[in-house]
Amino acid sequence: MKKLLLCSMIVAAASVSQAKEAMEYLTGKVAKADVIDGCGLGWQVTDSRTFIGTTTRGTTNMTVPATFGMTSGTLGCEKIQFAKNDEKAATFVSTNFQTLKAELAEGQGEYVTGMIQSFGCSAEQVQNISNKIQGNYKSVVAPAQNAQQLFLNLKKEIGFCG
Repeated sequence: MKKLLLCSMIVAAASVSQAKEAMEYLTGKVAKADVIDGCGLGWQVTDSRTFIGTTTRGTTNMTVPATFGMTSGTLGCEKIQFAKNDEKAATFVSTNFQTLKAELAEGQGEYVTGMIQSFGCSAEQVQNISNKIQGNYKSVVAPAQNAQQLFLNLKKEIGFCG
């Protein structure tokens, strides 16, 4: 009986403590650092650091995930590294698609060098990678009907050096 009474008192004390903390959040008396939901559309809805604000952001970010913001660097999110790498290379390939495709057939050229470097590769790696791409031209470059297809094929073939 004594053990049951002791357990009940411990549970009651813990519940009172949690209830007090929850009330402080609800009334806005406590503004603890918000690290759970750091970016996303939820922050565009509310930046309130209360329990209700955090819940609203969490619900919004569950409905509309923050992955767009993380890959584009918008909605208060910092752009993640792989998206930064993709952006530079994808922009280079799409901007120079026709010229790049012609130079890739030859296996060399200013645009080929620039494209390989846009994937984060060093100047020392350019020759080996361009030879590799030219050797696989029929499966990497020839089937690409647009810049997006070419970028995806090159990304698969080269990867990212940096």
